[in-house]
Amino acid sequence: MGSKKVSKSGAHAEFLYGCVKDTIENIIPQEVDYLTKYEEFKYYIDNIYEMPDDMVSLLVRFLEQNNGKFSKRAKAKEFSMLTKREIEDIQSQYSLIFTS
Repeated sequence: MGSKKVSKSGAHAEFLYGCVKDTIENIIPQEVDYLTKYEEFKYYIDNIYEMPDDMVSLLVRFLEQNNGKFSKRAKAKEFSMLTKREIEDIQSQYSLIFTS
């Protein structure tokens, strides 16, 4: 007798509410935080290394996939023009921006 029945449309509304709430409270703030950090990192790379946008994007993807470090492949191929010191600097700056 004490159980409450929720209509199908009520269940859908509750589900939708939960999705919207999660988006507003979690997903959007996380995206804004990521985009802010990405822009800060891009600004740094643009000013120090003058990389084109597509290379910065590729750089960020590689660093994201490899816990902030250049893979051997990335060092040997896509970013072979960078010196060891430049690689260390970029990794350090990435860590500073994305893990804070």
